[in-house]
Amino acid sequence: FDGEPADWFSVNHGGDLSGIDDRFDYLKGSLKDKDMSNAANYSELAEYLDLEGFIDYLLLHWYCATSDWPQNNWYGGNRNPSSPLGAAPHRFFAWDGEWSWDLPHGSINNPAPYDPWVHPDFRSGEGTNQGNSKPIANIFNSVKESDEFLRLLADRAYEHFFNDGAMSEPVILGRW
Repeated sequence: FDGEPADWFSVNHGGDLSGIDDRFDYLKGSLKDKDMSNAANYSELAEYLDLEGFIDYLLLHWYCATSDWPQNNWYGGNRNPSSPLGAAPHRFFAWDGEWSWDLPHGSINNPAPYDPWVHPDFRSGEGTNQGNSKPIANIFNSVKESDEFLRLLADRAYEHFFNDGAMSEPVILGRW
């Protein structure tokens, strides 16, 4: 994503790994606490978060029903303003998805016949703003208040799940 390693901040579910965490701390803190139905706040969020990448990241995990995520098994990073290239929005990266397609194991929250599953932290009213320990769900629960974000989410879902998109059935089966 350009720049030198020293230009970047990186983080995972265990905490900061390297670099300066100011932008990420603001993103998962007071920025996500702003009213995202306000266009100016949503525009500011777009400076701190790669929105299309974030949506693609969410769609992948939801599609795969990754059950030990979002509280676990994630990485992310952003290029800091101190870089000669300037700041870059935060990106989340899929990592350690061995619990993808985990639904055959069932759970108290998802008994047979294994209905479609989205982690409770993303469901309306659940998981919202539970401190900084669940930044992915907290950011989503904030930004879903934006009509513009919901349109982008719908557009990305349509792009990926239909008309030979990356997660459409023929493409997925061909890859499998």
